[in-house]
Amino acid sequence: MLNQPLIDVFPMPIHGDVLEIETNRYKKWTKHFEDYGRGVSMYRTSETAELITKGIPDKFRAEVWLIFSGAINDLSTHPGLYMKLVDQSLAKKTQANDEIERDLHRSLPEHPAFHEAIGINALRRILSAYAHRNPQIGYCQAMNMIASVLLLYCSEEEAFWLLVAICERLLPDYYNRRVVGAQVDQHVMDDLLEKHVPKLYAHLQKLGLTGMICLSWFLTLFLRYATISPTWLVIINLKLFNNYFDCRIVSCRTTVLFTSWIAFSMKEQKLHSKLLLQCWK
Repeated sequence: MLNQPLIDVFPMPIHGDVLEIETNRYKKWTKHFEDYGRGVSMYRTSETAELITKGIPDKFRAEVWLIFSGAINDLSTHPGLYMKLVDQSLAKKTQANDEIERDLHRSLPEHPAFHEAIGINALRRILSAYAHRNPQIGYCQAMNMIASVLLLYCSEEEAFWLLVAICERLLPDYYNRRVVGAQVDQHVMDDLLEKHVPKLYAHLQKLGLTGMICLSWFLTLFLRYATISPTWLVIINLKLFNNYFDCRIVSCRTTVLFTSWIAFSMKEQKLHSKLLLQCWK
């Protein structure tokens, strides 16, 4: 079992403005822990929420994710369960395991951790164990990308319980055969596009692209993005996943927070809507 985050095994150097931002975040969070405590007994204040929405430093990300998602409770109350699930799930051949095996090398292929056995094997264990634990959901293709990011910042067992929290509490009905939760949020996205960028919305509707693009975005929590042309400006990447998920764990009101986040992003999209329209002509 992998007992450390993959970013510790495969460190990615940061420089310049990014390093300065990360350092400032680290100092603010350290001061916050000194003032309000740390761990499950930490006081949760408006300042805590503000710090989270501005981004969690990488060194504290696993700790904060576990606490605010509630995954720390599952981890503490089920010692040893994860490895039992791993042993049981890998001991037999299932359709879920076959699907997982096909997707392993398509999970964050740009990151060196998933070019090596250490990353691939940990990802296989997490996904197989979850499919065995919750056969009603089993395995959904988007899970491989989410679990990959969790492994970057968390130990293997921590990543597993975070995946449980995402699929069963934070985003209920996202990861099932009907993906009802993701479809609801897709309709929210349609309404916001129509309200804030009506010309772009009409053009996307004409081409039938919103459903094709957005459902993939939602299921992967914005890790997957469309590369329609070199001038495509809406680039959703690992940083956006982190910022979105940092915010997501503050509240279980999925639609409210999601709507606020998209409405904010629409302000910037207005500046680019003409160029976006040109991309699809």
